[in-house]
Amino acid sequence: MNQLIASYVGRMQNMYYQEKMYQVAMRYEVTYEDADLLSLWVEQGWYNGQAAHGYYTQQGLVFNKHTGERIPAYNYVKLASNQQLKEFVGSSLLPVYSQNLKNRLLPNQLFGLPDIEIHNDNYILLGNGAIAMLYQPYELSAYAYGVARVLFMPDKIEYINRLNS
Repeated sequence: MNQLIASYVGRMQNMYYQEKMYQVAMRYEVTYEDADLLSLWVEQGWYNGQAAHGYYTQQGLVFNKHTGERIPAYNYVKLASNQQLKEFVGSSLLPVYSQNLKNRLLPNQLFGLPDIEIHNDNYILLGNGAIAMLYQPYELSAYAYGVARVLFMPDKIEYINRLNS
């Protein structure tokens, strides 16, 4: 766990000193924790001093606290394919929210929907059995919405897993 998080810090140091970024920033938030699991996102931002705005990404990390191993999203939800995810998001079975989880994005606001991919390695636990897959700005929707979150509530997870069993 610590080595992986330290690699994110190292990346920011490299961007600042080697790539000569004007500004770099990093922060994190714990989204869920219990005796066995730790879920957090790490946000990394940078600005080169020449663009209209800086850029940032968020990486969701879910760890087994006893082993330090990362846990992939497919341990929770068994999506059959990227096409299936596209159909579920396009039909609003799986809602997409802006970064703050306050604004629900409509399918017509998702310009990246044709190319959506399952993010088994970039998701967070939200508690009460819910998870959210993270999609970087411009990957699924506009920069203004931040890191988009495809929300999987427990009833939808149960349905998807039953459908794909």
